[in-house]
Amino acid sequence: METTPISYFPLLKIDISERLVFQLLGYRKKSIVVPEKIAVAVKAELELGRRLLRFKGVYGICDTKYENGDLLLNNRYRITSRKFIERVRECEKICLFAVTAGKLYSDRSSQLLKAGETLKALIADAVGSAAAETCAEIANKHLLEINTGYKLTKRFSPGYGDWKVEDNVNFLRFLEADKIGMTVNEGGLMQPEKSVSAAVGLKTIHKDG
Repeated sequence: METTPISYFPLLKIDISERLVFQLLGYRKKSIVVPEKIAVAVKAELELGRRLLRFKGVYGICDTKYENGDLLLNNRYRITSRKFIERVRECEKICLFAVTAGKLYSDRSSQLLKAGETLKALIADAVGSAAAETCAEIANKHLLEINTGYKLTKRFSPGYGDWKVEDNVNFLRFLEADKIGMTVNEGGLMQPEKSVSAAVGLKTIHKDG
């Protein structure tokens, strides 16, 4: 059985976007005026959130191999999502990665809810989700930088389209994500909650001439 070389992301600089937090709170259009109470609370939570962030991430890059229409990675992880397979059909390699912003975000949101601070809990949860998404975006950018000569497809994750979220169990096991403190239940829900699992295809950039 083939083994996958597992690598760990360095400590990347993560800058959580205030705009993304507002979007997650429902203020999706820039033209919408955010109430001052919300804007002040978001700013305060962001300042705290940046201190709470505990970025960790792991990735593995595999050659593509197809078997009975499925994508088989290193003869031990089978991906059956037709939508993902179609997306990476012309790629030479596949990269799986998992990143987390840490469990402190989820803990804070839960604590605020127990204290009856519903609005602050909602904002803390949005900041945590924005942090996780930003971790994934920065990780994706790092993968592009270290894989010179390739272009990357858009991210695709268990839970998208026809890729069942329950497959996070196999996804994280394949990456040995427990070594960075990431676990998953049988339903595919990850812990820490503010985490992202994703896959991208790597396709060689061909230069004319």
